[in-house]
Amino acid sequence: MGASREILAERKRIASDLHDTLGHQLVQAMSLIDTHDQASGKLAKEVLEQSLLDLRLIVDSMETQEDSLAMGLAKLRHRLEPVMRRKGIALRWSVSDPELGVGSCSSVPLPSGKIAHQILAVVQESVSNAMAHARATEIRITLEPYGKHDLQGLGWDWGLCIEDNGMGFDLHSTLADASKSGQGVSNMFHRMGDVGGDLHIHPRQGGGTRVLLRWRICTTALAD
Repeated sequence: MGASREILAERKRIASDLHDTLGHQLVQAMSLIDTHDQASGKLAKEVLEQSLLDLRLIVDSMETQEDSLAMGLAKLRHRLEPVMRRKGIALRWSVSDPELGVGSCSSVPLPSGKIAHQILAVVQESVSNAMAHARATEIRITLEPYGKHDLQGLGWDWGLCIEDNGMGFDLHSTLADASKSGQGVSNMFHRMGDVGGDLHIHPRQGGGTRVLLRWRICTTALAD
């Protein structure tokens, strides 16, 4: 029996990630090493460390496709914290989990399976971009349910926000030139659209970038 269209699409995405992200980083590191000066050597080490992290995140995404979102985020935090500590980037973490009674209370559960996998992949891409390109010194991840009267929710059940205090970027020019992002940003929008979710990327007040993901329970139930 042949592979399903979803599996084939995921394989294509992983191959694209390996080619676009890691391939570019390794070529950049090799060119820096060839210059033989101390500053370039230090930068090459940072590029290689980022490449190793991205590779581990890609492998993690293949191994956690059936995890709940809370479990996937916990594994991501475990993977990110030591690397970010070495880079001098502060990771601020605020994640609600109704099943564990952590954070804001909600009768709406967190997704698992495909939905959680797609959301987690968007979070990984956002954090990786902030670490590799934004020169951020702080990254904040917040997962909260929306209340019935929360105007920001607009009918959505959950919101997940990734914020950094980096240099920011021009979303429209990045989407117009795939070479700038390796199609990573476009993939983020595609993933959220695939599960009936919502994605907004815009400048953060005070500098940096704010990435907001939103989804509702009826969407996750249908997509699962």
